[in-house]
Amino acid sequence: FGRWEELVGSGVGAEELLGKAFPQVAERILVAGGLEDAVLPVIEPGVDEAKVPADVAGSNPDGSPKEAKKLVVAEERQVGSVKWGTLAAYGMAAGGPWVVVSVLALALCSKLSRQLSDWWLTQWTRNMQIAPDAGVDTGSMWYLEVYAGTALLVAVSSLVQGVFLGRVSLEASRQIHGEALV
Repeated sequence: FGRWEELVGSGVGAEELLGKAFPQVAERILVAGGLEDAVLPVIEPGVDEAKVPADVAGSNPDGSPKEAKKLVVAEERQVGSVKWGTLAAYGMAAGGPWVVVSVLALALCSKLSRQLSDWWLTQWTRNMQIAPDAGVDTGSMWYLEVYAGTALLVAVSSLVQGVFLGRVSLEASRQIHGEALV
């Protein structure tokens, strides 16, 4: 429906919407004479059950009050590491073994280019020769050009790795969620 203002302006009342979603609540609204006076189920923060008055929840065929149902079910959690089968399924959903190898190769290239850049900076600082009167490194232009090249290599390899990994992850997610819906 959109925003609240659009919903209110659409002519569909809150009572009607609630009535379709929660028939027992709609009955309580009608008995109370409107939404403002109705006693509705309340969910308090940190509580995983709705506290529903017995007359709202209704009654069983034998006349006993219905028990309120849980609105939130506790999630099952497993402790430990991710199983190889799960990783293999994700790799297959991402595009298969060649895509996984490509992701790993791009990550390796990115890390190696960073190491190369750091190593070159170390070489540059070790081999600096300061002219006593000028206070300037006499051979720094060559070192600077090589360092700029390695910094560009780091930037490009990191960008390519990030974009490729992002696209592969999205494709794997699409594939896995698509299979889960079928």
